[in-house]
Amino acid sequence: MTLRRIAVAAPIAIGLVLIALGFLLPGGERLIRENLPLETHVTVLAPGDDGTILVATQAGEIWRFDGAGWEQEDAGLDGRLVLALRGEPGDHAIGTASGLVSPSGLAPPLGNPRVSDVLETAEAGLLAATPEGLWVHADDTWHRPLSGVPLYRLVEQRRDGRIHLHAATIGEGVYSA
Repeated sequence: MTLRRIAVAAPIAIGLVLIALGFLLPGGERLIRENLPLETHVTVLAPGDDGTILVATQAGEIWRFDGAGWEQEDAGLDGRLVLALRGEPGDHAIGTASGLVSPSGLAPPLGNPRVSDVLETAEAGLLAATPEGLWVHADDTWHRPLSGVPLYRLVEQRRDGRIHLHAATIGEGVYSA
């Protein structure tokens, strides 16, 4: 081996050894890939009961990870693309590309529009973000307090004893109440 090749190979070899040692040293936090069966497109991550994680997929499946492995849930979605999941599918409404799915039998908003996010509040009721605006289910009926605004995400903020609701739009900023 020539001196030139040794000069090039030595730093590369040292770098590879240092990278390998980084993975072998104990105590460091690392991101570890948790393989879903079929390695599908994940659309939503949500907390489940008892410290589990729920994963919704583009194929309309919901999977549960308990720290040891994956198990598929039967949420009755019939292959609908899941866009919004806030917790256990049997307890919470699910937003899909083809409308709202509710385990309690709640009728969806008029026309059952695409639901990109859901938010359940004790004070305001069930909120659904759609491309046509905000739908609110309160007093056993659907209301549409904000229309013509393409909503994407909903969040509740508690601050100084007050509750603020925020709706993120597609291209029009954030609306708050």
